[in-house]
Amino acid sequence: KATKDSQVIRHKLPFLWSQLGEWSAQAALEKPVDIRKNYFERALEMLKSEGKTSSVERANVSHRFATFCEQQYLAHVRSPDVAHLRNTSDDLHAEVAQLEAEMRSLIGNNEYLFKKYDRQLKKTKDELSQYRAKYQAHVQASAHFLQIAIEEFARSLAMTTTTHEVDTVIRVCSLWFSNFRDLPLNQAIAVPLLHIPSHKLIFMSHQLSSRLSTQDSHLGQKTLQKVLRKLSSQHIFHTFYQLFALTHGGRDGGPMKARRSLRNVADEPEGDEHRVEAAQNLIQILRSEPNTQTRVRDLEMVCSAYLEWAKHRLEKSKAGAESPIPSEMKIRSLINVQVPIATEHLDPDPTGKYEHIVTIQSYITSFTTAGGINLPKITRCVGSDGTVRKQLFKGQGDDDMRQDAVMEQVFELVNYLLAGDRETRKRRLCVRTYKVLPLAPQAGIIEFVPDTTPLKSWLDRAHPNYRPNDMSEGEAAKRLHSARERRADIVDAYLTICARLKPVMRHFFTEASKLPMAWFGMRLNYARSVATTSIVGHMIGLGDRHTSNILLQEQTGEVVHIDLGIAFDQGRQLGIPELVPFRLTRDMVDGLGTSGVEGVFRRCSEETLRVLREDSNVIMTVLGVFKTDPLYSWTVHPLKLRRKQQETVPAATIRSTRPGPDTHSTMDTAGGMDDQPMEADTVEKLAERALASVARKLDKSLSVSHDVQELISQATDPNNLGKIYFGWRPWL
Repeated sequence: KATKDSQVIRHKLPFLWSQLGEWSAQAALEKPVDIRKNYFERALEMLKSEGKTSSVERANVSHRFATFCEQQYLAHVRSPDVAHLRNTSDDLHAEVAQLEAEMRSLIGNNEYLFKKYDRQLKKTKDELSQYRAKYQAHVQASAHFLQIAIEEFARSLAMTTTTHEVDTVIRVCSLWFSNFRDLPLNQAIAVPLLHIPSHKLIFMSHQLSSRLSTQDSHLGQKTLQKVLRKLSSQHIFHTFYQLFALTHGGRDGGPMKARRSLRNVADEPEGDEHRVEAAQNLIQILRSEPNTQTRVRDLEMVCSAYLEWAKHRLEKSKAGAESPIPSEMKIRSLINVQVPIATEHLDPDPTGKYEHIVTIQSYITSFTTAGGINLPKITRCVGSDGTVRKQLFKGQGDDDMRQDAVMEQVFELVNYLLAGDRETRKRRLCVRTYKVLPLAPQAGIIEFVPDTTPLKSWLDRAHPNYRPNDMSEGEAAKRLHSARERRADIVDAYLTICARLKPVMRHFFTEASKLPMAWFGMRLNYARSVATTSIVGHMIGLGDRHTSNILLQEQTGEVVHIDLGIAFDQGRQLGIPELVPFRLTRDMVDGLGTSGVEGVFRRCSEETLRVLREDSNVIMTVLGVFKTDPLYSWTVHPLKLRRKQQETVPAATIRSTRPGPDTHSTMDTAGGMDDQPMEADTVEKLAERALASVARKLDKSLSVSHDVQELISQATDPNNLGKIYFGWRPWL
């Protein structure tokens, strides 16, 4: 028994040493270099000598070591001492150059002054060498910690399934992309990156593929192409849509030109062409590989048909009516294609076989439209399991679907974090997501969320039914708009409307279910869903939350947010700025029950914000990856901002959209910006400003309960709601 106990202890020693190293680093008991040698490297040596240690324990030790090294690397990068050493070295270097120039002019003229400058030069050079030595020591230590962090993170991913998979992959990509052109680093990490199981990289496939290029031949780009080739070979159903979208990245003419003007100046047409070429080259390689050539052929056929149908222009007269799909459309010929339904969730198969999946059987030859000025087409796909699924095809207009896809990716990360916490998992808090698959800059497919109705549609029907004597919607809109036009007190006008138009949201649940327990369950789901989406939406600065952009799930009572293009507080840049952190109007509160914002809503809001704060490092890391994404736009084009508020109400309701005296308009001064590309530093500042805004919202200086109360107060304040654009319908 003693022998058995000693074996158990010996097996646990590496884990214990790594735990001691983590605690020592947190308490700053020793120097980072000593902690690395005395604890983590010692634990790794024990793992090498102990052959029977489980892969889980090995992965945990590597993950702890990597986390420690990442923290040390970031500490070096962000240290003001390092910045001081660099700036001082630059100043001393300039001083040396100036002294040398002065001495050259004094040769043969003033020997006394020459000797004086010579003594000063030697002194300055000695000081410069000292500062440079200290700075280089920091740089070398930083590079060493960076290399170990990526290597150990990759090793932990390669060993086994760990509890840190998603955030580990995010950290690896963040560290790598931030040092993408570092040759020594890429030489060291190329092999470890290729050893990461490819199915664990699927979450970051958007960010990996966006960096493809044939313009750069450095080692980082070569490693990236190898990683993507391995990923696509084994999981082609997850990556092909992104590659296909890249091959069509520069074919939209005007809209693409507008997108480029709001991205990094380095991402010019030539950059798009090199990205297109790199994606085409990778697809060509996949066509020739035996295990992917059939699937690539089928996927190309499906994507071409999808893109053609998405871009097919409709007449306005067809809006809302069922119409036949034109016979020349390729989508009609998609019959018994061995490709998974694009909008269905497909779990990664570590084997890459994907044998038991629901594929495309056919498409029903008629469609309807979802309304709106862009007329997205609702098309029905029949799966091999016999189930009919609706899909939304968008190709008219200038909405960049990649922005929605990235926001859905953020929501997936948030759901992963919420599922990992006991309190939020117990309450089943999550953000309802749906699939968004861009096929071109302004075209793609969106999963049609079943059994949902727009909040606008239900409220438009419910208010006349339940409150027939109240003020009409049209009258409310005219009054608020008229007050703004007459430069009257719009808050008073808003309060007058509220007095004559009462909320009716409570009736949604009594309509949906007559059984008390089912009614209570739906309302509970609604409160939890509104709380979670409100806090998450506030974190990412999600705007444009008018009643057409919120769906109600008729079976569960949950809310679903759509049209996510206005993010990172861009709603404050609208012609009439949005002044609330999320939509918590009177009808939204009415659906919460007699307790209103107290009880379930407040508690779930606090739990959501608590989890986001505790995992703020993961959230900021993934947003940092977006910062270096060449295809992500950190601002919205002025023309799109102008249209956003014009689209929310019928044209007959208004005559103009001139902002009132209480607002500041960025659109009126936006003329001439359409074709002016932003400078690189401007785009960089926009990204930094957006990330700083998220960081402020996740700041822990004040209590969670205080911040939630402040947000609720802002969201329900009549002085904020009354000043919002009337198309947002703040009285509902």
